[in-house]
Amino acid sequence: SFPRNSGGPLYVQADDVKFYPAGLYLGGFAQTLVRAIDSEVVDLINRAQISGNGGGNNTSGGVGLWSPGLTTQPYVAGLFRVNFAPSNIVALGAGWRVQGAEDPTWINGTNLYYPRDAGQIRIEFKTVVGFSAPPVRPVEVIYNQTTVIDAFYSPISLSNPGRLPDGGFQMTMAELATAAQEELDLNIAVINNGYLGMVRQWQEFFYDRRYSATPLLSPDFAKLAEAFGLLGLTARNREQVGPMIREARKRRGTALINFMVEQEDSVFPMVPSGAALHQMIRRPSPLVETAASEA
Repeated sequence: SFPRNSGGPLYVQADDVKFYPAGLYLGGFAQTLVRAIDSEVVDLINRAQISGNGGGNNTSGGVGLWSPGLTTQPYVAGLFRVNFAPSNIVALGAGWRVQGAEDPTWINGTNLYYPRDAGQIRIEFKTVVGFSAPPVRPVEVIYNQTTVIDAFYSPISLSNPGRLPDGGFQMTMAELATAAQEELDLNIAVINNGYLGMVRQWQEFFYDRRYSATPLLSPDFAKLAEAFGLLGLTARNREQVGPMIREARKRRGTALINFMVEQEDSVFPMVPSGAALHQMIRRPSPLVETAASEA
């Protein structure tokens, strides 16, 4: 071997003038660990230690002899493995690595065991779009044992985006940041009547329209979506509904449509407090106006 080598095979020259592998030089500066093959190689290392005291070789002043099982513990690696779930997550890009290690490569083998020095390590997991990666895990690797951990990637799912009133959406609109960051494919319909709709309906039916704490000051939801780099649309009449829905469906990523609706349009049927089901309030007249067939 040579000074400042980072590791590699160690050879000796035999009587037949050929070089044969004698051990494995594992690198190092102040101390060097060499795994010898047999007793003759150990004797060679001892001789190198004696000659090295004069500084006439490349052993940096001599070889310190460690005898596994005598002067030090036997070197036995611990095995380590990560089981990923769900089953398709590796194909989507999942992986793990030792936090802070010199080698930053992500490992994604599902049926491999990796030898590790004994002791505690911290395992971090690669981010996968549309999933929540497991948190950093401290793991104790034990000599001559196999340590297996499970890494479950949780799918990221938002509340059902089929129909969100504007009041309800104000409670969850911060999740637009999640949709943008995770590049989720979502179509969000905000039914915007400028009120906390269900409470407003009760105030209309039973409290003579004495509206209290139900009118809402809302932001421009379409512009809010655009601020996150998402598609934001506003439908102010029925003719705009069909084209905007088609536009949202053909675009990849998250799209938000802000549907401006009649402020006092109510939801039917409705059962008053304390009433029986047969006393429910039904829509007083059929809906005459209809959306265009394209919607």
